[in-house]
Formats: sequence, structure tokens, C-alpha cells
Amino acid sequence: MKSPAFIFGKCSLMIVLLTAAFLTACSDKVDESDIYTFKGETITSYLEKSENFTDFAYILSRVKLSKRSESTIAQLLSARGNYTVFAPTNDAVQHYLDSVYQTTDYDITQIPDSVADYIARNAIIDCEDLNAYQTTDFNVGTLERTNMDDRYITVDFDTINGGNLATIINNSARIVLPDIEVYNGYIHGVNQVLSLSRATVPALIESADNLRIFNELLRRTGWDDSLKLYRDEEYEENHEEMGPDLDGNLTLKNPEHRYYGYTVFVETDSIFNTKWGVPEPNVVNGIVQNFDEIISRITERCQAAYPLATNPDMTAKDNAVNQFVAYHLLPMRLTWDKLVIHYIEMGYAYNIPSRLSINCFHYYETMGPYRRLLKITEGATTEGKRINRHSEYDTDTYDEIFVDRPGININFSNGENVNNALNGFYYTIDDILVYDDGVPGVVLNERLRWDFNELFAEMATNG
Repeated sequence: MKSPAFIFGKCSLMIVLLTAAFLTACSDKVDESDIYTFKGETITSYLEKSENFTDFAYILSRVKLSKRSESTIAQLLSARGNYTVFAPTNDAVQHYLDSVYQTTDYDITQIPDSVADYIARNAIIDCEDLNAYQTTDFNVGTLERTNMDDRYITVDFDTINGGNLATIINNSARIVLPDIEVYNGYIHGVNQVLSLSRATVPALIESADNLRIFNELLRRTGWDDSLKLYRDEEYEENHEEMGPDLDGNLTLKNPEHRYYGYTVFVETDSIFNTKWGVPEPNVVNGIVQNFDEIISRITERCQAAYPLATNPDMTAKDNAVNQFVAYHLLPMRLTWDKLVIHYIEMGYAYNIPSRLSINCFHYYETMGPYRRLLKITEGATTEGKRINRHSEYDTDTYDEIFVDRPGININFSNGENVNNALNGFYYTIDDILVYDDGVPGVVLNERLRWDFNELFAEMATNG
């Protein structure tokens, strides 16, 4: 009899092959027949003519579609399609280049190809057969389609100038010229170059000034080394361009890339202090002076939460601190919007995603050999996305009538600290996350239902 792992492995391979039938890749050559010949503005022509975006237009003319192509992104954006472009103004481009090269009035014609590529690909989303994004489509969270560098773009809102609402892209860039409509999409002028971190998830956690304790736990348990993969380079070099259809004919484009991804839920230093009585880090010249005291308290608390994990070696999987950290880690890249998916539940309007109705929830298998589950719930009464919430429901309306475990709230962002990493995301939480007896005994003591695709972390990570 085949083992479950063998069967799931076979299923995973089958699903990946079938999924290839629905994935397409950008052509390396712009089809000249798609170039507009009638009078009107495309993205490229508008940017070239506008006094606000000529520097960005120049950058697009420099960037090739791929290593195997002579066509440029500027040519691509002169063709038919549906593109969303977050175009930095000339001032934004100049400020970015001056800050990168620590000079003033950097000559844009001297921009290296790698920097031009970075600026261009981060700013453009190919919406393919769907309409390009307008600002009326934006909600707090992550845009569903990735940019040309296969990275997710986040959206948030803030108030400026005495209460005016501002749309913030990727934590810092503000839309200053919204919804410029052209024939092949929409341009949104932004006051900063869209900058996406090239750091991995553990590196971003390390850089955050309020996550020193969890960062040290990642380091001491060795889990930081397990969160650093980004892309399967062997696949990059050796995968076949075409894959088989259902009849076995090589007619379908294989995915261009195979990515690895991670999602981490993180307690801030202040949460450790208020909930577990862990001393706040004493930082002198950037170095924490009291980690021994901090780790001693953390170890004591973890041993109480995981009494059967008695190995004193923190890198061992049967160590209490190791198991505590592992329960915070998911082996997939989950955007904010995909932590809980809303679609067809009663009372939900898909075109108004902020208007929630009855609770929806998803189960996720955490990392480590024990493969423990956590449940994330969101609905009109949860006040956010909640980990391991438990409620009783009215059997007719499905409304919550009694909540005995409110659950741990997940924060969309970490203030000024970036949480959108090269290979995933981290989200701060407002309580200590442990796999206590109430999780299997209460939260998960129910019929568990999955969407079949959710069983495979690779499918989530690769969109």
C-alpha cells in the first residue's frame, strides 16, 4: 500500500502539470501586428509626451523584455493589452537615482541596466484579459496580479493635507496623478519609485526594530536558514518550454519560474513583554545586552506550553522553543487577501470586498515535523483576521452567537517596517501564538474542509 506522502506527492506533480494548461507567459517578442496604428495614446506614447514622465519613458526604452529578446518594455506598452502602470514622476526618478548613487542630478543616461530593469518591472502589472486597475478597484491589501518581476504590490490608505484621502503603494509611494486612461490600460503617477525589498523573510524580520526577540528565536533555533529559498534555479536552467496537454501533445507553455515562499506570524517585542512578562530588549549601540535573560524567560514559557518537548538543544525539533517557533511558520507565500478567501458565502458582495458577511476560515499546516494546523477566520463580527478563533453559530443564519476564543488578530503591516519580502510575507500578531490543548480540542474539533488546491503549498506560492 502506498504511503499518504507518496500519494500526495504524485497528486502534487499531477496538479502542477495540469495547472500548466492554464498558465501563460509573456512573449519575448512584441507582435508588430499588435502595434497601434490609429490616432490615440498608448501608455508609451503618453509617457513620452507628458512632461511629468519622460525619465520613466526613457527607462522603459532601455529595458528588454527578457535575456532572449530584443524587444523593449516600451514596445510592449505600445501594443494592445491591459496594463496598470505606477509611473514615477521625473522628480521621483531623479530623487531615487540621487539617493542610490549619493549624488545630485545623476545623469539618467548613465543608469545601469540592472537599476533600469528594477524600476521598470516593479512598476508594471500585465492584467492580460482583465481590465487594468483603477483607483476605485483598490482596497487595503495586496493586488491580485503580480508585477513584471512576479512580486505583489500592496495598497493602503492614509490621510494628508487636513484629511484628504491618499492611496499609498508599497508602504511609501503616494498616487499623485490617478487614473490616467489610455487605450491599453491605466497610468497612476506616483511620487516615489516603487521599491520592493530584495531581502528574504528572515532578513526583513531582522531589520525590523520591534522584532528583536523573535529574530533571535529564529536564529537560535535555526529556522532562519529554512526560510531563505526563493527560486528553483535548476528549473530556471533546465525546464522544457512546452508541456503536454491532456492528449500528451506538447502544446502548452510551462511556467517560466518555480518559486519558494513563506509566511510568518510574528509577536513584537512589546507583545512578548505584556503577555509573557519577557523583558524588553535593552539595546546599546544597536546590540541587545540582555538576551540571556530574555531567552531564559521565553524557554520557561515554551516548556510550559510544550511539556513533551524536552530536548535542551534549541535546534532540535523536539525542543520546546523550536516547536514554538515552528508553529509560526507556513511553507507558502500568502498575500494579505489570500489569508482568508471570500467569494460565494451568503451575503458577500464580491465587488465590495470590504463588506463582509458570515465567517469564512481556512486551515494551514505549519512547518516542522509535527505538521500542526492553525485556523484563520474572518467575517463581519471578527474585527479582523483571527488565528484559532472559536465560536458557536446560529444554525439558520450562521451568525456568531457565542465566542469563547476570540483568536489572535493579524496585522496587515508593521508600521514603517516593510513586511513584503522577496520570498514571502511576515505579519505581526497581537497575542502569543501557541498550540495549546484548546487548539486540537476546541478550535479544530470540527469537520475540516479544504479546497483541494490548498493542500499544496507550491500552488499557493506560485499563484
